[in-house]
Amino acid sequence: MRRATPFQLRLNKNLSDLNPVVAGEGTFAAGDQFNTLVAEAYMIHYVRCGSGTYHHNGKDHVFHTGQLIISRPGDVAQFGPAGKERWALRWVAFNGKLAHRFSELPIIVDAPPGTFETLCSLTELGDMLEYKLASELLFLYSALLTPQKQRIVTDPVEWVKEYVEKNYMKSITIPELAKEVGLDPDYLTRKFKKKYNLNIQSYILQTRVSYSRKFLSEGYSVKETAAMCGFNDPSSFSRAFKKYDASHRTPSHWQTFYTEFHRKRKAADQL
Repeated sequence: MRRATPFQLRLNKNLSDLNPVVAGEGTFAAGDQFNTLVAEAYMIHYVRCGSGTYHHNGKDHVFHTGQLIISRPGDVAQFGPAGKERWALRWVAFNGKLAHRFSELPIIVDAPPGTFETLCSLTELGDMLEYKLASELLFLYSALLTPQKQRIVTDPVEWVKEYVEKNYMKSITIPELAKEVGLDPDYLTRKFKKKYNLNIQSYILQTRVSYSRKFLSEGYSVKETAAMCGFNDPSSFSRAFKKYDASHRTPSHWQTFYTEFHRKRKAADQL
């Protein structure tokens, strides 16, 4: 892996649920030490490769590739490498009304499959970075903090439905779903359509559109909402929204209608 000088970006879009305020990444050589102080924010370090130790409250915690290191507000995150291998981290500091829930997690946890998979390089995402990071944080919240049923797939179709509900903000493919439940993709698709009269891809889009209304109603732009709901770009989001909206409105038209409707209702209630 090419060694990259560690860097951090200051962010703050004041997102309500999980709001990224700092993001950074770096690759370190054996012998390098990396220390940072997190004040008034939660922080997640994702171990992209290598292994090392995280010093916290007088104790050393060993970490390795594919794990997350959870820091609480005020923690001094002190890292050191293990052995002679290179090690790489990516990190995000965040606040928001759901942030405190991450304090319920152990200091080091295994990262769910797909963590940060959409973030090839933090410097390439431009003004979409905050929303992609918020989407990643929502995914981690869902995967790590939402109560999970014991993993016994007695009904593959129902499992797929629940998985999409919890992971709508991530990239989801039918072959990956089929692999998880041990079925052929075509067979799984037929079973899903027979039960819900809807194919899996349509259900994914429908679910994303349904959740997008929450963000639009809170004042997020179409571009921001698209990024937080798993769409690659605003155009694909607009097409899907128009398809699954009862009145075939675009996201911006729906948002305008929603805002005006509630403005009038509030005015009527004040009379």
